[in-house]
Amino acid sequence: MPAPFDPLALLCRLILVDRAALVAVARHEGLGPEDAIDCVQEGLCTLLSMLASGELALHDDEGLRPYLTGI
Repeated sequence: MPAPFDPLALLCRLILVDRAALVAVARHEGLGPEDAIDCVQEGLCTLLSMLASGELALHDDEGLRPYLTGI
């Protein structure tokens, strides 16, 4: 039986694995280094808030990376 989906564990993986790539996307969009980091931080906070409120229902992480990039 697969383990239940854990949004917090997913967020931790995103921070550890994808943070640099997300900052690179923000830089590519024209933000400076500090603003790009702030943008990623705000996106992660928004994502956590949406997951906590039930506004965003996820059952796996397949579509999460592109979704977070769009935030």
